[in-house]
Amino acid sequence: MPFAWVTADEAYGQVKHTRFWLKQRKIPHVMATKVNDTVITTGWGEERVDRLIATLPRQRWKRISGGQGAHGERTYAWARIAIRPRWEDGFGHWVLARRSLADLPVLVGE
Repeated sequence: MPFAWVTADEAYGQVKHTRFWLKQRKIPHVMATKVNDTVITTGWGEERVDRLIATLPRQRWKRISGGQGAHGERTYAWARIAIRPRWEDGFGHWVLARRSLADLPVLVGE
């Protein structure tokens, strides 16, 4: 069956050869990871995912609906952080984070 992109939960996101296979074939994908996993940053360093997320200012988080669920609309705060110093053929590498709106720090006056 033809497909244009792939998503995977944390269990499948940990399978390294799947990521490699997708990258070789230039198939866009989003793979879940653990918050304590490390990634290569744009400055060639290595950083834990949870620490990268913790550095994001409030303004970087966007409220986006995930559609209707069994208990109404599922709205979360989403943010992305560019990672890896080299991107090829228009493919970027990002950490994509989702938070509950209740977990988002509130700006004074908001």
